[in-house]
Amino acid sequence: LNIVGTDDGTSWWALKGRCSGLGMRNITIDFSPKGGPSDATGRWAPGETITWPDGNMWALLAAPTRAFLLDAADDHTGVFF
Repeated sequence: LNIVGTDDGTSWWALKGRCSGLGMRNITIDFSPKGGPSDATGRWAPGETITWPDGNMWALLAAPTRAFLLDAADDHTGVFF
């Protein structure tokens, strides 16, 4: 699992992780490149959100943001913020 994102709409970062559990709903990401934990496990609610242990929730966007569209990207099935 690869996650690509931006905090400011200009500088992009990439993180690696994996899915596990029933329905592959547990998402474990290595946030250490951004100064976070190396094994944060969030819970995916299909078609809705990823909720992280620190209380952050990433909601599925109906459409990509302008920042996402500025960079050439392909084969994405969902955009979260």
